[in-house]
Amino acid sequence: MVLVDELPPENSRRKKWFWRIFKILCVLAVMFTIGLVILSRLGGNNDNLRAGLESLIGGAAGDYPARVGRLHGLSFFPFIRVYADDISIMPRPGTADTEQPLMTVGTIMFSRGFWDSFFWKNRIEGIRVENIDITADFITPRALIDGHIEMGPESFENTPGLLFTGTYGSQKFEWRMGLTLQSRNLRPVYSLSEAAPVTFVIGDVKAKGKIVRPHGGGVSLQIDELSVPGHTEIDVKGAIKIVRSASLENYEVSLITTNSNVAVSYKDGEDIDSLTIAAEKLARSEIRPLLSLLSALQDIYKEDTPGIDLGDIKKISLKIENLHDGAKDWGYFDLSGTVDDAGLLTVNDLKGRLIDGALFGKFTLDTAKPGAQAGLDIKLDDFDYAQLQGENSHIDGRADLHLKLNASGQSFDALLRGMNGEVILLGGAGQMTSDVINVWGEGLLSSMLPDIGPRTELTVNCVMMHLDVKNSMGTVNPFLLDTQSVTVAGEGTVDLYNSTLDMIFTPDAKGGIPIGNITAAVRVRGPWQNPTVGADAFSLGKTLGKLLIGTINPALWAWSLTDIGVNESHPCRAYLKEAAAE
Repeated sequence: MVLVDELPPENSRRKKWFWRIFKILCVLAVMFTIGLVILSRLGGNNDNLRAGLESLIGGAAGDYPARVGRLHGLSFFPFIRVYADDISIMPRPGTADTEQPLMTVGTIMFSRGFWDSFFWKNRIEGIRVENIDITADFITPRALIDGHIEMGPESFENTPGLLFTGTYGSQKFEWRMGLTLQSRNLRPVYSLSEAAPVTFVIGDVKAKGKIVRPHGGGVSLQIDELSVPGHTEIDVKGAIKIVRSASLENYEVSLITTNSNVAVSYKDGEDIDSLTIAAEKLARSEIRPLLSLLSALQDIYKEDTPGIDLGDIKKISLKIENLHDGAKDWGYFDLSGTVDDAGLLTVNDLKGRLIDGALFGKFTLDTAKPGAQAGLDIKLDDFDYAQLQGENSHIDGRADLHLKLNASGQSFDALLRGMNGEVILLGGAGQMTSDVINVWGEGLLSSMLPDIGPRTELTVNCVMMHLDVKNSMGTVNPFLLDTQSVTVAGEGTVDLYNSTLDMIFTPDAKGGIPIGNITAAVRVRGPWQNPTVGADAFSLGKTLGKLLIGTINPALWAWSLTDIGVNESHPCRAYLKEAAAE
């Protein structure tokens, strides 16, 4: 007999599986409930919980031994809460001074919801950490003392936020980050928004921006304002992105100023640390302020010993795609160098084009001593010196430039202030408009050269300048501009650090043409880009020949042959040879 309501075999099997799954879920629910009850009852301040907390802290610190002096309380459900005093992280066994802690914390209080730790990573009820002391080289190169961390409803500009204060080395610091505050079951809950605002002050450095989490991973600090009072006045913006992996830690920094866009990438690898600086555009006027900013940041980062610290960097590369001065394009250059174990940076591959000339040279920086030693040997061949004069240039031509400088100092700024050595400029076969002579007066040109009009092109035979540099102040020894009709000599100083000059120029006509009062020399002084020009009432009244031959450094003759390559046909050779004979 077959019952009408009897289920087919396949339906019967489905029903059995349904009840099996239901029973399994019921068992899991009961076990889960029992687990939550157990978690809610776990807690307190016994030795077992303290040992577990020590293991947790030590593992989070990188498998270092940890000690908890006193555990006031530890709970897991429905809230994860920790309240403990006198926490210490100790050196690993077998190392020296194992009884001296690497890091100590006076008090820590922490609270967050149990479920928040699984589903809402950015939510936390509160945190307070007092008396944080970290020894140098454990986490950071310099020691951190008197650290204090707390969350509060007014910790960020009278709004909810996180506050972290203390002393890093000898510099006081303050970090504030804005948070979102909500009330849940009458309890405060702080959370990190997608773009949390931050302010940061340490020493002279002040920054303002926000923290974001890029889609590619890591953490990025977007800098909206960055200032270093007393060091730089440029408007700096940018971003710092930190990306960590099992074998590599990258710090990528991009800085955007009013006229520049610089990207800095620092890669902390297992075998080698490298620093790469690339600029799509870099304003010449902002090079020194950016170096001052770098010096200020290094004063914060480096160890207490004075000097320039390259840290663990072993490879450095720099690439400037566009060096400019406003609308004017100066060229490009790049270099690569290595740092040995003693801290000696060597750059043997400096190359590029500046002012339409070929650039090449080498550079060394020895940071082994507190006073870093720098050496620079650069040549710029066949550059267009008319570009140095801007749109209203009066002299056109090409020349060779050689810089052979050295410096010592405890910062990059000190190196720029303390340059010593020599600078040579030699050129010829150029053109000059005759109206440049009118700087001595509107009537001088017609009295000296009555057959030459105000815009007549004069052939430039020789342009020569030699600077004897001491502490970045160059003494002009000499300056000479020679044409087929007029010769102009100059003497004075050029300030390489402040980009100013103070020069006296004296003209003379060729062929025995009198020029009247030669004592009415012209003095040019002020910034390179916009100097003032006026008569010099205190001229010594030298004849032009004595001015030229008496001031040319005889060593310039030998150097011009070996380094510049002045051959028999070079227009400047006669002047140099005559100076050497004197």
